[in-house]
Amino acid sequence: MEPTSVLLGVLLASTKGLALVAVGFGIAWWRSRVRIRELEAAQPAARELDERLARVENSLDYITSTLERLGSGQDDLGRRLPGPSGSESS
Repeated sequence: MEPTSVLLGVLLASTKGLALVAVGFGIAWWRSRVRIRELEAAQPAARELDERLARVENSLDYITSTLERLGSGQDDLGRRLPGPSGSESS
C-alpha cells in the first residue's frame, strides 16, 4: 500500500464524518428555529399580560387592606381586654 492511498482514504473518511456532522447540526438548527417560533406564538399577548398584572395588583391591594384591618382590630381588642389577672410578683 502506498502512503498516498492511505492518506486519501483518511481524507475521504474525515470528509464523510464532517459532512455527517454538518448535516446533523443543520437539522438541529432547523428544529430549534421551528421550536422557537412555536414558543413565541404560544406566548400571551402584551395586553393579556397587562390584564394579569392588574389583577395581581388588585389582589395585593385587597390583601394589604384586609391585613391592615385585621391588625387594627387586634390593637382594639388588645386595648379592650383586661391585662393578665394572675401576675406573679416577687
